[in-house]
Formats: sequence, C-alpha cells, structure tokens
Amino acid sequence: IHGHAVGDEVLRNFAAESQRVLRETDVIARWGGEEFLLMMPEVPPGAPRIGLDRLRSALATLQISNAVPALRLGFSAGITTYRMGETIEKAIERADQALYQAKLAVRNQSVAG
Repeated sequence: IHGHAVGDEVLRNFAAESQRVLRETDVIARWGGEEFLLMMPEVPPGAPRIGLDRLRSALATLQISNAVPALRLGFSAGITTYRMGETIEKAIERADQALYQAKLAVRNQSVAG
C-alpha cells in the first residue's frame, strides 16, 4: 500500500524499537519477508508474553514512519519453548504453526504452540 521505501523504514524502526524494549539477552533477527525470529533465553513460563506485550504496547504509539506519520504497527506472534533434545527446526516449526493460528484468529496477538 505504501511502497518499498516505507516498508523498509517500518522494518528498520521495528528492529530498533525491539532492541530498545526487549532484554539485552534477547536476540531478534529477520526471518524472511515481514517475519522475525525472537530468541529469549532463560525465560520462565509465561514471561515471553510479557516481553511481547511490552513491545506491542510500545509499537502502538510509536511513529513508525516519517513518510506516513499516522501509520502504527502491531504484530502477531507464535510462541514456543525449546524442548530438550529436539532440533531447533522442530521448535521453530511449532512457533510457526502458532503464528499461523494467531494470524487466522484476531491479529495483533500472541499464541503459544
């Protein structure tokens, strides 16, 4: 809708705000297109939602684009916990399935998988 330049600006600002809001030990990386992978080491059960909700709240009020000042950003998230002995690909697959469920339901929410 807004073109590639605005899309790139949104991605850069999303990444910057994520780094500002999330813990220093959390790692966020672009996974493809408009998807990001967030690793949150040593997080107790339930705590990933706290970090994601804090980020979602910060993005809701952030001017994410200078070119389109009224544009606001939300996101859907799939959450999973790494299970000892499984491959990282399996954990990512569970998170991806949870993300799909979040997108099918009401967007701008987190779903555990």
